[in-house]
Order: sequence, then structure tokens, then C-alpha cells
Amino acid sequence: MWDKELFIYIKKMDKKIIDKLFSHILENNKIKIPTWVKRVKLDVGTSLNAPNSQKWLESDSELCVFGFEPNIYNLQILHTGIHRWPIKLDLDKINKSFFYVNCALSDIIAENVDFYCTDYENPGTSSLFKPTMTNVDVVTKVSVIRLSDFFDLFPWESIQYIDQVKIDAQSADFNIVRGMGDYLADRVVYLDVEATTNGQYENVEDPSGLKEYIEYKGFECLEWGMNARFRNRKFSDIYDKINYIFLND
Repeated sequence: MWDKELFIYIKKMDKKIIDKLFSHILENNKIKIPTWVKRVKLDVGTSLNAPNSQKWLESDSELCVFGFEPNIYNLQILHTGIHRWPIKLDLDKINKSFFYVNCALSDIIAENVDFYCTDYENPGTSSLFKPTMTNVDVVTKVSVIRLSDFFDLFPWESIQYIDQVKIDAQSADFNIVRGMGDYLADRVVYLDVEATTNGQYENVEDPSGLKEYIEYKGFECLEWGMNARFRNRKFSDIYDKINYIFLND
């Protein structure tokens, strides 16, 4: 009985975390998609200028993007557009075709997890894992969820698949991929990951295991290196319908 009660308690706490994080993008307990949208992409790790999101949105007027960024300082800068990076997110797109969630992603759900925000010179290198080569400006507390929690609430009756998921999460990519569950094989066409950070964080990485896992899920590898690109064989008949863009930087 105690185990059952504990399970129910944990599920209630998980739902509380998810509802809080998604409150601004929910409608009738579903992820709210604008009626004019025909395609969706996910930008995991937007940094302070969301360059991939900007390139996607400026090339497709029927697309919306959901971004995930745990560094609250990056999101504050994102809202101003004031930074030194050449690609800037069009601020008019925020909450219209670009929607962000301020959280970290992994293969667990948790609250008050340490997140290492790196200094202004390298804000895109912030991570759930302690950096070994970059200065940490401040350690904040973040909520951590799984992409499967987002997909559980996604209106698949309207949008049947996700065109592209780009992950750049500073050594957390494999955990995030695992956190998609069966949705990875069933609903994602293109997947981009940072395969390794080459020892930049206090985390034991397994790039070969990551590649094997993604391929096991039905994907073929298009490019392998520090950054890697994959596409889902299940969707081979619609490759030419997807405007695939990835900034390999």
C-alpha cells in the first residue's frame, strides 16, 4: 500500500511541475498550437539568440517552434535582442510562432536541480553538468522534465509528426534523447544532437552508445562528428516535404 501511495504522490508532484512549466502554452490540457500552423520543430538549448529557431522561422511562414532553455539569464537577453551574436531572434515572433519553456530536459522529472550558468563570454555552454573549461558565473536551481512529458500533451490529431528536433544541451543530449521515449521513433523525422563535448563537463559521455541508440530507434545517420544529424526511416516518403535546416556551429 505504501508503494502505491508513494507512486501516486510522485505522479501528482510530476504533474504539478509540468503544469507549472507549461501553463503559458496549454489550452484544455493540450499544447496550444496556433490554427495557422502546419509544421512544428523543437529547439532544445536556445542559448540567448535561438539561431536555429530564427533560421527556421524566417524560411517557413507556417511553422511554429517550441524552445527549451534552462538558463533564465539567456532568456532575459533573448527578450531584449541585445547581444553580440550575428543571428538574432525576431522578437515579434515570441509567443506568436516561437514559444519557450524555461526548464532543463533529461530522462527524469525533478525540481531544484543545480544548473551551471557560464559567464557572458560563453553563455551557450551553461549546463546541468559542471564545466571543466569554462567559468561559472552563477549556479541556479531549475526544473527538469522529459520531452515525453511535452509530447504526452501534444495535439497529434492536428500535427502528426515533428519535422525536426535539434538538441544542444552541453553533455545532456543522450539523456534528453532517452527522455523522448517511444515518441522518438514514432513522431520525429529529423534529429540533431551534440554527440560529444570532448570532456568539457564533469560527465561521462557515451557518443558511440548515443549513435547506436538513435539508429536502433530507426534512424539513419547523415553526419557524424561532434555534432550529428539523423533522419527517421519511417518517414522516408516525406523527406522532400520538410524544410530541413541545421546550423552546425
